[in-house]
Amino acid sequence: MITGKQPKSKKIQEGLALLVLIIILALALISYSLSQLSIVQIQTDQVEKTQIVLKKARDALIAHAITNSYRVANVGRVGNLPCPDGNNAGTEGNQDPNCGNLDTNTIGYFPWKSMGINILKDPSGACLLYAVSPSYKMNNARMLNADSNGLFQIVNMAGGVIEGNLPGDRPVAIIFATNEPVAAQARSFDVATICGKDFGNLDAYLDNNGVVNNGVLSGNPNTIDQFVHATSTSENNANPLNDIFVTIKKSDIWSAILAKTNIEEKLAEVAEALAVCLADYANANTYRQLPWPASLDLSASVDSYFFDSNYVDVNAAAQGYAGRYPYDIGNSNPVVIGSAWPDNILTAPACSNIDLPSTPAPTIEAIDLRPTGEHGIIWHNWKDHFYYALSNNYEPNNGAILDSICNGANGCVSVNGVANEYAAIVFYSGESINGVTRTSPEVAGDPNQKAVIANYIENNNQLDFPDLVGENDYQSGLIGNNDFMFCVTNELAGINLRVVSC
Repeated sequence: MITGKQPKSKKIQEGLALLVLIIILALALISYSLSQLSIVQIQTDQVEKTQIVLKKARDALIAHAITNSYRVANVGRVGNLPCPDGNNAGTEGNQDPNCGNLDTNTIGYFPWKSMGINILKDPSGACLLYAVSPSYKMNNARMLNADSNGLFQIVNMAGGVIEGNLPGDRPVAIIFATNEPVAAQARSFDVATICGKDFGNLDAYLDNNGVVNNGVLSGNPNTIDQFVHATSTSENNANPLNDIFVTIKKSDIWSAILAKTNIEEKLAEVAEALAVCLADYANANTYRQLPWPASLDLSASVDSYFFDSNYVDVNAAAQGYAGRYPYDIGNSNPVVIGSAWPDNILTAPACSNIDLPSTPAPTIEAIDLRPTGEHGIIWHNWKDHFYYALSNNYEPNNGAILDSICNGANGCVSVNGVANEYAAIVFYSGESINGVTRTSPEVAGDPNQKAVIANYIENNNQLDFPDLVGENDYQSGLIGNNDFMFCVTNELAGINLRVVSC
């Protein structure tokens, strides 16, 4: 008899088959989920490893900037960063001896060997790349100090500046982890090398979003180069991006230098030595005359504030008696009776072996202000921070028949009251305390803030510049003042001028 019921064994078989199917589907879902979690975890781990490598490179560069001046070959050169390794000229990992054009950004491989550290690679096995701004390059003759800005900006995918919109915030250096090739990047690797030596092909390593190409610099002098940063999703863009990089700002470098070196002490020594150099100049000519100062505004010159040769003395009748400390005194020398000094005042023998009055020998070695001396190199890099006020009675005068001297009534600068007359005053201006970034006009759009004396000299002394009469009264010892002042004394006829702190 047929009942329509299936045998029990068949039902059991169908149930087992269904259970197996469910288990297979569940395992497949679990496997897919785990694979996705694994991919995310791997990506997270790679980013973390990349950040660790980049931080090591960043720390090494800042350490180099701090310690550079203690190297025998770089005495006095504070804050410099190494050149990238950009060609086959030297051993792999060493910085290039030639760091590109004077006023342009430079990019290449990270010079790990020059800094005495182990090679650094990103998780893909690619060596790090590195870009540096002109003023910070090791071979650069430009001025470098705590006011020196970078020439880089970081932009987003839309081209908006997200780092470096203000001159003082522009990065001075960037370190790149290029990661795996994306899109059409075609890299050529020399298997006999560590990093591949793929020079001239950096855009095969660095990203290009169609507007900004991280691997190509403009090559134009004093021009800002922009870089676009990868995001968590940018690898899937039409122009995929996977560069990860870190930046170094001037504040990162100089806050460390000012905290960990004796540069401020050295700058005070330079200021005092500059005053001694002036006193020696006066004592060496017939009537103790002093040179005129240089102009406050040097923007009319090419690379205006960068080069020593632009700090030229100007007749006080044309610009006033208070200005910048002059390097070239070629306008004063012909008027000063008995002057036998070179036009480049700091190259004179008397300026190469100075015992500071405030620190008698042998406590400190003699100060050498020549371009090759430690203090001369420091002056070169901080020269826009040194100022000079000259007394009318001590200015160059080819009609002089007696020693220059103050008369107690007028014709001389004074400090803290007209009773305290001096032949001249040398100022060193410390860090900016009014929040102004002391930019110069070489970069298009940057203001000429170096020409504004109030951005340097403080506590009412800025009001005395340019001192059209050469007899203004200056102030010292005021609260909140971080300037140094050294005075060249006024002495009776026939007595050599001296230098004192004022």
